[in-house]
Order: sequence, then C-alpha cells, then structure tokens
Amino acid sequence: MTPTLSSANTTLVTGSISGTDGDVFRIQYFKSSSNVTSSSRFAQGEELIAWQDVTIVGGTAAIDEDINAAGVIVTDWITATATLLDGGLPAETSQFSFGIWVTAERPARCFDHDTGITAFPKAQVVPSNRSPSESAPQPTSVRSAHVRALSRD
Repeated sequence: MTPTLSSANTTLVTGSISGTDGDVFRIQYFKSSSNVTSSSRFAQGEELIAWQDVTIVGGTAAIDEDINAAGVIVTDWITATATLLDGGLPAETSQFSFGIWVTAERPARCFDHDTGITAFPKAQVVPSNRSPSESAPQPTSVRSAHVRALSRD
C-alpha cells in the first residue's frame, strides 16, 4: 500500500497507489531539502507539505496534489505515505515511498499536431542509487516538426 510517485515539479506531484476496491487512503506528501537528503532511498520527509484522500477503484487510484504554495524548490525531494482510513479514522500507515527529485518548475505544455494531444513533458526520475548531482537532466526527445510549446498558464 505504499504510494508510487511518478513526477514532481514545483507545483504538482503525481503518482498512484494500489489496493482493494473501496479502500480510502490519506496520502501525505513530504519534502526534504537536497542538503539534508543524499538520495531518494533515504528521503524520509523533513516537512509535511500537503495531503489528499483517495478511493481505490479497479485496484488502483491516481494521486496528484497541487503543491504550489508549499515552498517546494528545484532539487528538493518529495516522498509520500499512505494511511488506510477506516470510517475516517487512521487504521494503518505505509512506509515512506521512494523519493522523487524535483527537477524542473512547471513545464511548458506541448501540442502534438498528429494526435491532437496537449501534454506536459515527462519529469526525470533520478534512480534511487544516485544523488541529484550525479545525474544531470537529459533532454526530452520530441518530434520538433510536429510539436510546439504553448505558453504557460
């Protein structure tokens, strides 16, 4: 029941959690500064920054939370825990998720003319056995002839 984080920037963290249909989890998000945490394996949550309740449907639930007002900066680590709620009361809490390194502020949206889909580029996830200084962000490969950046909101 540990949440899995898939991306984080200075305004939004996303991921998923698996469980039994109907289970309700309180997902708590934490940040740790990079000068305190050397890798995502040990990002245990220096400061609680946000929380949300999610319900499992079809064996999984998407988790995403606006962290814009939480003071998250590029190079912070974000982790999460999941607490199973029973009648609104905490019943069981997971261990901390693996951390995800905040690598960029909110990315510009891209529009793919072939598919008609507007999307955000994928965030870079730093492997848990490396520190941010050991892994420089890699450029996102896109078909530049068919993709153009849209202005930020």
